[in-house]
Amino acid sequence: MVAPAFSDLSDRELANLIRDLVVRIAVLAPQIEPRVHARKRTIKIVRSILLMAGGLLTATVVDLWGLIISGLGVWDCIEAVEDDVREMNRQHAAGRSLVQLEMELAIAEVEFERRHGP
Repeated sequence: MVAPAFSDLSDRELANLIRDLVVRIAVLAPQIEPRVHARKRTIKIVRSILLMAGGLLTATVVDLWGLIISGLGVWDCIEAVEDDVREMNRQHAAGRSLVQLEMELAIAEVEFERRHGP
């Protein structure tokens, strides 16, 4: 989104723009996940790696069970990595959008203060 030339906007248009930016930030900000969710995805990946390693270790003793455990670990790992990549891409896009909106809001607020004083 291209930021409008704030100095060309009327006071009403500038106030409406500021209100719109505040609303869009308020809607987007809760979509940024807390670190706890990222940690849960990391734990899922580690769990799947442990399943694969355990499966490979038991494959030397009990062939069928080791292969089943290894297969479950591979399946879990692929699923966990896909989920993590998808979520991280969404989080990065939301973060970039949020930063852009916050910058536009800051510029609009400076223009408003320039016109009307602090």
